[in-house]
Amino acid sequence: MLKGNGLWFRYRAQLPWVVQDRSLTVSPGQVVGLMAPSGYGKTTLGKLLAGYLIPTRARSP
Repeated sequence: MLKGNGLWFRYRAQLPWVVQDRSLTVSPGQVVGLMAPSGYGKTTLGKLLAGYLIPTRARSP
Protein backbone atom coordinates (compact mmCIF):
# COMPACT_ATOMS: atom_id res chain seq x y z
CA MET A 1 0.00 0.00 0.00
CA LEU A 2 1.12 3.54 -0.78
CA LYS A 3 -0.21 6.28 1.48
CA GLY A 4 0.37 9.99 1.89
CA ASN A 5 -1.69 11.86 4.48
CA GLY A 6 -2.07 15.66 4.57
CA LEU A 7 1.05 16.38 2.54
CA TRP A 8 2.36 19.94 2.16
CA PHE A 9 5.38 20.96 0.11
CA ARG A 10 7.10 24.07 -1.18
CA TYR A 11 10.58 24.40 -2.63
CA ARG A 12 11.60 27.37 -0.43
CA ALA A 13 10.05 29.13 2.55
CA GLN A 14 9.39 32.32 0.57
CA LEU A 15 7.77 30.51 -2.39
CA PRO A 16 4.10 29.49 -2.64
CA TRP A 17 2.92 26.01 -1.68
CA VAL A 18 3.07 23.51 -4.56
CA VAL A 19 1.18 20.76 -2.68
CA GLN A 20 -1.33 21.82 -0.01
CA ASP A 21 -2.92 19.32 2.38
CA ARG A 22 -3.17 16.47 -0.16
CA SER A 23 -3.86 12.86 0.79
CA LEU A 24 -3.71 9.77 -1.40
CA THR A 25 -3.98 6.05 -0.71
CA VAL A 26 -3.23 3.43 -3.36
CA SER A 27 -4.04 -0.19 -2.55
CA PRO A 28 -1.91 -3.10 -3.81
CA GLY A 29 -2.74 -3.83 -7.45
CA GLN A 30 -4.63 -0.58 -7.91
CA VAL A 31 -3.71 1.65 -10.86
CA VAL A 32 -4.05 5.40 -10.41
CA GLY A 33 -3.66 8.32 -12.80
CA LEU A 34 -3.34 11.97 -11.84
CA MET A 35 -4.94 14.50 -14.16
CA ALA A 36 -4.69 18.27 -13.81
CA PRO A 37 -3.38 21.21 -15.81
CA SER A 38 0.32 21.96 -15.95
CA GLY A 39 1.68 23.45 -12.74
CA TYR A 40 -0.78 21.84 -10.33
CA GLY A 41 1.81 19.71 -8.48
CA LYS A 42 1.30 16.25 -10.03
CA THR A 43 5.02 15.55 -10.47
CA THR A 44 5.84 16.99 -7.05
CA LEU A 45 3.17 14.78 -5.43
CA GLY A 46 4.63 11.75 -7.23
CA LYS A 47 8.12 12.63 -5.99
CA LEU A 48 6.81 13.01 -2.43
CA LEU A 49 5.11 9.61 -2.56
CA ALA A 50 8.21 7.99 -4.08
CA GLY A 51 10.45 9.48 -1.36
CA TYR A 52 12.50 11.71 -3.70
CA LEU A 53 11.26 14.78 -1.82
CA ILE A 54 10.55 15.19 1.90
CA PRO A 55 7.22 16.88 2.79
CA THR A 56 7.54 20.34 4.30
CA ARG A 57 4.84 19.15 6.71
CA ALA A 58 2.35 16.28 6.89
CA ARG A 59 -0.34 14.92 9.16
CA SER A 60 0.50 11.76 11.04
CA PRO A 61 -1.34 8.59 9.91
